[in-house]
Amino acid sequence: MISQLITQFNELSDSIESAVLTDDHTLITALDEQISNVWNQVLNYEPSDEKKSYLLIEFLLNHLVEKRDVRESEKHAKHRILTILNDHFEQ
Repeated sequence: MISQLITQFNELSDSIESAVLTDDHTLITALDEQISNVWNQVLNYEPSDEKKSYLLIEFLLNHLVEKRDVRESEKHAKHRILTILNDHFEQ
């Protein structure tokens, strides 16, 4: 389920970017409602295993770091967090 939510969120995000480029305010509003719903589902998602936990954590970290201009230290911190989690989940 989490992978479907992540895919849906990313697709809606891409669609919003396209709608912004075409200045389609009606579509932007509709897509914004949809992405808000998906975002809330992601935030409320309770992972049932380690793989789903990792996917959720990775998505949230990427959302924080990849979607804006960040310093190299923030990118390194994200990478280190994911490495630690990956090492932990592999055990």
